[in-house]
Amino acid sequence: MPSQRFTIHLLNRLRLLVMGLLLCLAVCGCRDARNGKSGDEAAVAPLQERTSGSFTLRVFLRPPSPSLINTVTLAVEAEYPEDAAVEFPNFAEAFKGNDAFAFGGFQEGQPKLTANGTLLRAATISLDPQIAPKHVIPSMSIRFTAPAHNEATVLETDAIVIPISLPDNDFWNSLDIRDGESMNPLDALAPPSRRWPWVLGACALLATTATIIWRNVLRHRHTVAPPPPPPPAHEIALLALQRLDDDDLITKGRFEEYHNRISAILREYLENRFNLHAPERTTEEFLQELRNAPCLREPEQQRLLKSFLTQCDLVKFAKHTPTIDDARALHDSCESFIRSTAQREPSQP
Repeated sequence: MPSQRFTIHLLNRLRLLVMGLLLCLAVCGCRDARNGKSGDEAAVAPLQERTSGSFTLRVFLRPPSPSLINTVTLAVEAEYPEDAAVEFPNFAEAFKGNDAFAFGGFQEGQPKLTANGTLLRAATISLDPQIAPKHVIPSMSIRFTAPAHNEATVLETDAIVIPISLPDNDFWNSLDIRDGESMNPLDALAPPSRRWPWVLGACALLATTATIIWRNVLRHRHTVAPPPPPPPAHEIALLALQRLDDDDLITKGRFEEYHNRISAILREYLENRFNLHAPERTTEEFLQELRNAPCLREPEQQRLLKSFLTQCDLVKFAKHTPTIDDARALHDSCESFIRSTAQREPSQP
């Protein structure tokens, strides 16, 4: 009898311990649900997180390691006090001109109350990766406003490089890549199809038609106008400068992209106009070649090119941030150089 009482007492203790563990798990689950996150979401670390006072911005990526066939979901999450408001940017405009991702739309969720007494609001963006050398998600600015603050608080993310992998072998093996012929060996022994006479007749008709057309082309070949000559180098460069202006990168503050593009425009113009190997050479190598070149011998032209390329290298490699006036002056000097060195058409007699 004492051993039986001891066993019953031990079972009661174990039962209480199990009930306590179940209660703890239920409390943890309720806490995650109240925060608006599932267990899987709570385990995912944000790609970036920005905090300013009582405002927090987080960026998540799902799946964390996408491949080229996955639809990428970018979640931008804002946490702020109850008396404040958040304003997300125009995501469609942010991804305009991005060749690495096809923009699939976005959706803004309703604010949720967290256990800390703050509001949590998220926007999800659908992106389809494209074949590109590098997959970059551009920087985005989130605006917070609150009655306690005289000015709005803006939190900005950095540009994020996303590694996109190719599909695994199971995906390629699942593709049905076969031609239209039957794979059954017995089909090769079957009698010829009755469609062959019709196929041969159609081939003969096509051959006759092609012969007639070819004779007509040879007869009138001398009347065919030659293709127009390619546009001159300065017209190509000025058109590229106009497109660069239309993108308005200076106003948007994207100085590094602006200087990379305007440097490429001038280098390609020098190669097309003077046969100088500017695009594939460094600035120092190009200036050395320029000293020995028979063209562009004027000191003012060489000084302008050296100043132009040096300023572009400072922004590209030294991360120098120019002013808006400096960037526009760089554009004016580039356009002036192209117009002053453009190839002149021969005057009509």
